[in-house]
Amino acid sequence: MRTEFVLLEFNTTVLLGILAFCALTDILYRRVSETGLGVTALAMLAVDGTVFHARWWLLLSLSLCGVSLGALWWMVDRSHALGDAEMVGMMGMGLGPLALVPVFLALVAALVSRPFWPVLAGSRVQSEERRLAPLGVYFFLGLAMTVLLFLAILRP
Repeated sequence: MRTEFVLLEFNTTVLLGILAFCALTDILYRRVSETGLGVTALAMLAVDGTVFHARWWLLLSLSLCGVSLGALWWMVDRSHALGDAEMVGMMGMGLGPLALVPVFLALVAALVSRPFWPVLAGSRVQSEERRLAPLGVYFFLGLAMTVLLFLAILRP
């Protein structure tokens, strides 16, 4: 059980780093690096298996959770959601079913702050894309809020 907690902490740290980068590029360009997300997800699973010696069933369940969450997001919004689906899928690969918590928090934060979406756009963002939500920012904030909530609950 201790290995799973260390694995979860490592995956959360990796996710916070890549989502911080995605949040920055999402504000500046309304683009995220799908290649960077894919390579980071595969590297995260490789480190989970080799360094932390995670069991095969845990790696399989994390992979299936990531693929299913990403596919679900892709099915809901196919128009411009490839990067968003990959961010959700990567959270699923890193956190398993616990990824539903930061996704839910991110969606609530995005809906509450909808008037600020055009404000959260850099000067290089095209005018038709300014109305889109910078979900990289909200996924990062959702994951950060989840980490703070778990720290407050699990380590009083």
